[in-house]
Amino acid sequence: MQDAVVEALFRAYFTDGRDLSDRATLASVAAVAGLDHAEVDELLTGDKGLDVVQAGEEQARRLGVSGVPFFVVNGRIALSGAQPPELFQQAFEQAGEAVVAGEACELDPTTGKRGC
Repeated sequence: MQDAVVEALFRAYFTDGRDLSDRATLASVAAVAGLDHAEVDELLTGDKGLDVVQAGEEQARRLGVSGVPFFVVNGRIALSGAQPPELFQQAFEQAGEAVVAGEACELDPTTGKRGC
């Protein structure tokens, strides 16, 4: 469903010129893409899901995210900005070595802490 929502948002903004900062518009676009309108409205008007968003923001601050794109490989290796394919290959190889050595950590998106 994620792809359908992203497509609907892009179409609404870039093609149709709709104002996605308007909650009613945003909820309508999300509902057309297949999300439950009542649940979307609840998320936009209340605090439901706020803890997950705040945890993601905190994780981004700890990782030093200052722009996009920003990639984190296996919770250990960070790449900022557009990078050549060779650098991604090195990052994946390093992350793979950590997995084989039992050193890999996963980031819990709700707490932002590593579980090793």
